[in-house]
Amino acid sequence: MPVTACTPTGPAPFGPTPLSSSPTGPALTGHALTELRLLSGALADASREQLARVVSLIDDLPDRAGADRLLERARPRLREMNLPRPLGFTRLLFLPLDTLIVPPTAWRPGAAGVPRTALRAISAAVEAALGPEAGRLDALCAGLTAEQPLRVLELGRTLWPVAAGILPEIPPAGWEASGLPRREYPALRERCAAGWRHAVAIWPALQAASEGPPEVLAHQALEGAVAEGGAALEVVLRLLMVRASRPASIAALAARLSPPGSAQAARTVQGAVDEYLHRREAAGVPPADACGRARRAATDALAVCALADDFEASGLLGLPARRERLQAIRRAAEETCRASFAGLLSEELLAPLAALRRSGRPAARAAAPSLEEAARLLRRIEGSGRRLGGAESYDLALTAAAERVARDGSSAGLTHVERLRLVEMLAGPEAALRLVGWP
Repeated sequence: MPVTACTPTGPAPFGPTPLSSSPTGPALTGHALTELRLLSGALADASREQLARVVSLIDDLPDRAGADRLLERARPRLREMNLPRPLGFTRLLFLPLDTLIVPPTAWRPGAAGVPRTALRAISAAVEAALGPEAGRLDALCAGLTAEQPLRVLELGRTLWPVAAGILPEIPPAGWEASGLPRREYPALRERCAAGWRHAVAIWPALQAASEGPPEVLAHQALEGAVAEGGAALEVVLRLLMVRASRPASIAALAARLSPPGSAQAARTVQGAVDEYLHRREAAGVPPADACGRARRAATDALAVCALADDFEASGLLGLPARRERLQAIRRAAEETCRASFAGLLSEELLAPLAALRRSGRPAARAAAPSLEEAARLLRRIEGSGRRLGGAESYDLALTAAAERVARDGSSAGLTHVERLRLVEMLAGPEAALRLVGWP
């Protein structure tokens, strides 16, 4: 049985990611379109290299509205893999609204999200209103990616505030292609414009979301939206909370900044809290291999612990339904952690170890690094998962795995030092000395 090393991946932002590019990109060759169709049939199970190829092909399409639908099933994996996303006019325009953008199947009239199918028509309307300036901005995007936040902000300062004021009041040309009723355009227009008006202020907080964000950045992001109220507060609050590691603190700060006695602001804040908890509870786990599931579960376990502490300190858990939802989020994270730990232990450590007993030393030499990476990941997910409960079960499983390595490692072709290292990673130095001993 071949042993595959667990390859590290980058962090995954929470929420949908728009994958749009310049409307003036080069047309694809017939061969490329054929390749795109072939690969798109199995995107959910495609390799990293295949997904990167498909995204590259779609990014080059002159009109990608239809092709974008091919990516819907694979978007969770794309976010998990954190592939670089070439910057273009449309992507630059919608990056501040990233977490509001949803698949058309998940969008409902009156909901806070912006359906992905509307992006093309809205972007084209902004481009038409900007005239030659749109082409200049698109040219400045060449060679850049969405993962360069300072350059994005530099260009966004020129685009976002202007875009907020030039969207037409009636549905633009091409709106029918979005598949959305014309009556939905005014609300979507208001939502996009509100986000763009405050995009420059909220961008630093979005980039520091994993750190809270810090209160000074959260204050900077919220103060203008709170003063404006209405759609601006609703949009900005949701954009910040989805990314933030301390979303309840964001909501509590918005409440403190709001005018005393403002019923509308209070409803907006409370609605954002309920929507956040509902969305977090309903969020599924994207498909991945055992290593990917383990990394995601370990990260999510820590995030859920921080989330629970944040809500407990915020004073926003007065309603029983909210506390129940938070408990459900915690239970789901605990179950995912346990399942991911078990899968990683079985697929990446015990099964390869058993296979090596039939292969001999050459295979063991190649497999040792991946076994050690699996052991490190097991300790990582154990350290996160035990904070959610069940520490004893993790300890028992790691001890049993260490004993298995000590007992079967030699016949699997592992050297004495390799067995010592693995057992130490799994159960600590004392167990390593007791079970394996010095060479």
